[in-house]
Order: sequence, then structure tokens, then C-alpha cells
Amino acid sequence: MHNPGAGEEDHSREDLLRAVEAAGHEVMWHSPAEEGWEEALEDPGDLVAVAGGDGTVRTVFRRLAGSDIPVTLLPLGSANNIATVLGIDGTAIERLVRGWEAGERRSYAIGHFKSRAWEDSFVETVGGGIFAQLLA
Repeated sequence: MHNPGAGEEDHSREDLLRAVEAAGHEVMWHSPAEEGWEEALEDPGDLVAVAGGDGTVRTVFRRLAGSDIPVTLLPLGSANNIATVLGIDGTAIERLVRGWEAGERRSYAIGHFKSRAWEDSFVETVGGGIFAQLLA
């Protein structure tokens, strides 16, 4: 799952495909920006790689919540807060891809919140009060 518009937009589809294939993996490319991307997650193969920023990661993680499908990140966004928490931000994409075979599996909790006005799930953070009102 690749968001070509994430971060500085200095990562092309071709560059990502080349990095994954060079490490000996087969790849099916999809983008959450395209219609019908969810269907690709119904039978995603052995691993879903999310190449993008926190918004892309959140979208895919929420979609896969409760499944046994392993997900990995290729942090390409501006902040990459989720990748930072997982200890992989700043690592070269090629190095991350080469590490998939021996990678350590970790679970990641999807949170859920409910207020009088709104109910939703979240991956990274949830906020409230005046700061959240200012952002809105």
C-alpha cells in the first residue's frame, strides 16, 4: 500500500517496486488513494507493506484491525510518528525491506474512543479539549 503523495513525494512506485524485488520478494502494488484498494487486503499475500506517512498507516491499520495479517511500515511521511514509536523511522527503505525475512513481530493496539458527539478508532493518538477544538 503506497501513498505517492506522502511526505516530500520523493518516492516513486518504480523505486519501491525495485527495492522490494531486489530483496527477492514478489510485490503487488496498490494505493489507498485509488478506488477499490480495500479489495487488495482481502487476500494480501504474506505481508502488507505500508509505504507512506501516519495517515496512510492509520488507514491500513484500521482496515486490518482484528486480522492476523502482518503489516510492516516503510515510513515516507513528514512526521512518521508511528514508525518512530516502533523504532524504524530514519532507516533506509532498502534496509527495512531486506530485514523482512528475519523481522521481529510486534502487536499494535488499535484504540477506540466514544464521546457524546463522536465515536471512532485510532492508531496513534486521540485528543480532546481546547487543542482539539483549535485543530478542528
